[in-house]
Amino acid sequence: MSTSDRAAAAEPYVRRVLDDREVQDAFRRAASAGRDTYLRARGKSPGKAVKDKRLRRRARRAAIASWQLVTAIDAAYSDRKPRRGRRAMFVLALIAGTYGAYLVSNAEGRAAVRGLIARRDASSQSSNAQ
Repeated sequence: MSTSDRAAAAEPYVRRVLDDREVQDAFRRAASAGRDTYLRARGKSPGKAVKDKRLRRRARRAAIASWQLVTAIDAAYSDRKPRRGRRAMFVLALIAGTYGAYLVSNAEGRAAVRGLIARRDASSQSSNAQ
């Protein structure tokens, strides 16, 4: 796809961002929420960041504001079919990332996962030996 084709495909969305007051407000809210989240998280270790309830609340608000921005931009073009596969992959990635952050900040959780892996390896080695 050439650059001019891409620009032509993006034109209705860019026009909507420039002309629609609702989209501009959604953009301001998303940018502000993202900035607030970044400022709260800056300088914190990952373990402290995961435990910070106010940071999680701000990150949730930023995600919601970003979603509302995408929805506002796409409102005029809602004739398309929903992309359920991408949404499911996003939710799975979000869950996996949350669980990974939990394991990073929780020593007991890491020990439990290591124990499960060690048991699985031991059982697979004993079944291979037979």
